[in-house]
This record gives sequence, structure tokens and C-alpha cells, in this order.
Amino acid sequence: MIYSFLIFSFLMIDCDLNAQKIDSTYNDSTSDSLNANTVEKEENSEEFYVSKKRKALYDIRKLRENGLVVILRTSSSRLEKLRFLSRNQQLSEVQRQILQSRVQEIEQENEIINQSLIKAFSADYYFSDVHFIYDSSLTQLKNGVQQGIFVNKNGKIDTSIELNTEDYFICNYTLASKSKEIEGLVIYNSKMEKVKEPFPGVAVSGSSGLNMLLQLFTDDKKYLERKIIKDAEKLQRNLSTF
Repeated sequence: MIYSFLIFSFLMIDCDLNAQKIDSTYNDSTSDSLNANTVEKEENSEEFYVSKKRKALYDIRKLRENGLVVILRTSSSRLEKLRFLSRNQQLSEVQRQILQSRVQEIEQENEIINQSLIKAFSADYYFSDVHFIYDSSLTQLKNGVQQGIFVNKNGKIDTSIELNTEDYFICNYTLASKSKEIEGLVIYNSKMEKVKEPFPGVAVSGSSGLNMLLQLFTDDKKYLERKIIKDAEKLQRNLSTF
């Protein structure tokens, strides 16, 4: 019974979107009304907006000059936990099959997403150079490794591919809007901090309602391929016209 409860709990959690939650958090601090009003006036001032716009333009130039690293999924931690649970001797055969089926679903979805990302950024994005990396190699990248961790257009590690810059940006196909629970392309800096607006660092094609309808009436592979290509086209357009 305990294992059945654990499996059910894990699967409920695992049903969430496979988002790479890299977004940074900010703690709100309390202040008196005078300080709050001062901050509000500063943030709503034209000077404050111009400053943010200038920073966004600077980041766009940095992106164009240094390139974009696109994350490909392995979901290694999730898959390892599911496989570990499936090996438990106290599971029924039905429970084991449920876990094994979930492993296959994640692997198939990852393959579709990764192939679609490589295809989209190779054909529909040309604002900057692009490198592809598996999420399992992100720690190495963060630690300064710039060769032997990138993959070619066939999804294979290619030791000849080198980054040669520390000012790269990172792109992840993840939750683009927590309120609407829809995935899209999100850009981060090399410290894995989400680039702030007005930098056009989020690209989601279509509305959440339209995407839900398309997903209902289109098989998963075609839906994901079409959506990721449209997202990449939108990212290219947003960066080029900012």
C-alpha cells in the first residue's frame, strides 16, 4: 500500500510539464509609504524606461555577437527516479507497466522536442550563432567547459564544436507563462538568469486556448514540431525588429 501511494504521488507530480525551471526569484521587502511611492515614481519615469530599453539593446547586441546555446532535454533525473521505482519487487505487474510506460512517453517526447529544436534553430533562426547542448551538460558549461559538450545536427556529441565566449545566452523550451501553463522559448544569460523585459526573451506562438485546441486535434509529434518551429520564427522576428 505504501509503495502504491508513493507511485501515485510521484506520477501526479510527474504529470506536470517538463519545464527547466531556471528562473531566478526575488524577495519582496517592506518599506514605508514614502519609500514605496519614490520607487514607484522612479520605475514609472521615462528615464527608468529608457535605462531598461538601453540595457535590452545592449543584451541584444551581446546575443548577436556571442551566440545562443539551445538546451536539449534528457530528463535524466526524472527517468532515473521512475526506473528506480519500477525495479521495486513489491510492485504489481500493472504498477510496473505504468511506470515503464511513463518512461517511454518521456523519452519519446524528449526525442520529438530535441529534433524539433535542432530543425527550427537550424532553419528558422539566424539572428546569431547557435550551439546545442543536453541539459545534463549544463553544469559543465557553467563551470567553463566550452568544448566536447555540444551536439551536432544529428543530436550527437561533436568534440570539434567549440563555443569560444563567456558572454553567451541560453535558450530553453520551458514554461513561458506560469499563469497560463504554456511552454515556449525563454532566454537566459550565461548565469542562467532570465533576461528581463523589455528584452524580447520569451517567444510563444498562438494563444493558450488555440494551442490547447491544436493539441487536442493534432497528434503530439506534429503539434510539437509545428509549435517549436513557430516559436523559433517568433523569437527571430522579435529580436530582429526590437
